[in-house]
Amino acid sequence: MSFISHIQQSINSKAEITGTDKNTLKEKRTTTKVQLQTTGSYLLYDFELIKQPLFPFFAKNEETKGLNSIADYVIFTESKGKLFAVVVELKKNEGRPENQLYATKQFLQYLINSVNRIFKVN
Repeated sequence: MSFISHIQQSINSKAEITGTDKNTLKEKRTTTKVQLQTTGSYLLYDFELIKQPLFPFFAKNEETKGLNSIADYVIFTESKGKLFAVVVELKKNEGRPENQLYATKQFLQYLINSVNRIFKVN
């Protein structure tokens, strides 16, 4: 089984975008849309679709509000046996994406390490 299949098994399926919606990334507070132009297969995730905090074990208050921040989308694909993750944060003209991108990177490292541990892939 491919690594990307293990990723798909490990992430809550409510976060996966499938069907015709899979080709368009949307900035949620505006009408901005980005059309994906791809070749090959990929998985697209929007963790806000789960409708609950991604990390429910973190306190939710003003001081810790960044603990549940994550990028808008994560795209997984494989090429020649290597996994690639593309992190996408769409912004209007305001705000800086660095914290969300860094948080997503940390989450993805945890996810990949967990998949390696559970499925004994690496």
